Amino acid sequence: MVYPEEFVCEQPQVTFNVLSSRLRRATTLQLELADYFRERAQVEDIYIKQLHKLHRKTFLSDPAFLGQLEPVWAALHEEIYAVIQLHSDLIQEITNKIEKPLREFPFSNKEWCRLRS
Repeated sequence: MVYPEEFVCEQPQVTFNVLSSRLRRATTLQLELADYFRERAQVEDIYIKQLHKLHRKTFLSDPAFLGQLEPVWAALHEEIYAVIQLHSDLIQEITNKIEKPLREFPFSNKEWCRLRS
C-alpha cells in the first residue's frame, strides 16, 4: 500500500485525527529542538564570559620576568582570544541558522499553516 493510501479510510474523522496528531507532534518536536539549541547557545555564552574573564586576568606580578617564555605567554593570550571569537561565531550560527528557523518553521511555512487551519 502506498503511503498516502494509508490515510484513506472509511472514516474521514479518523484520518483527520491521525494527521492532526502527527502535525502537533512534529510542531512540538520542532519547538523542543529549538529549545535545545537555545540552551546550547546559552552554554556557549557562559563559556565565552569565562574566557573573557581569564583573558583579562593578570596572573603574573612581573611580565618582564618571563624572558624566553614571553612569546608562549603571548600565544596563549592570542589563542584564548581566537577561541572567544570562534565560540561567538558559533552562538550566532546556532541562533540564526538553527534555533530561529526551527522555532519559526511551523508558523512561517505556508504548507504547515494551511494544514493547521
